[in-house]
Amino acid sequence: MMFLESPSLFAPLSTWEAWAKRLNTFNPHDKTVVAEKERTKKMIDLLKQPVEITEEFIPA
Repeated sequence: MMFLESPSLFAPLSTWEAWAKRLNTFNPHDKTVVAEKERTKKMIDLLKQPVEITEEFIPA
């Protein structure tokens, strides 16, 4: 189950960080909240990784 208020996968890092702070106000013993915190942490870690830019052409 996902939260209806959770950010889109295409949301910027600042939105995910704000969502992580908001999750701290929810019941920490709820399994859904715990799963959402883990998902949020993964997304924040993913967005903080450097992006490699190459000259390679990838046809559509």
